[in-house]
Amino acid sequence: MPVEDLRPLFTARSAATVYPALAMRSIDRKPGLTLDSDTIGLLRDGLGFYDMEIRWVVHVDATGVLRLRRSWTGYQIYEA
Repeated sequence: MPVEDLRPLFTARSAATVYPALAMRSIDRKPGLTLDSDTIGLLRDGLGFYDMEIRWVVHVDATGVLRLRRSWTGYQIYEA
């Protein structure tokens, strides 16, 4: 029996309610993280807004940038 995917996806409606970071600061360090194709696929689908217990809205955009935003404000905090 296939497992049902219950993730709230990052949709166009989600994109309309998020904001860019107020200030970004680069660090001169590689993250040392390697993601497999399944994980990248999940991140491209993204994790949209659900409730206050899910604290992050996560999405890999069309340029391949991973953006993490706080769910209750919609402001971007990190990108990689």
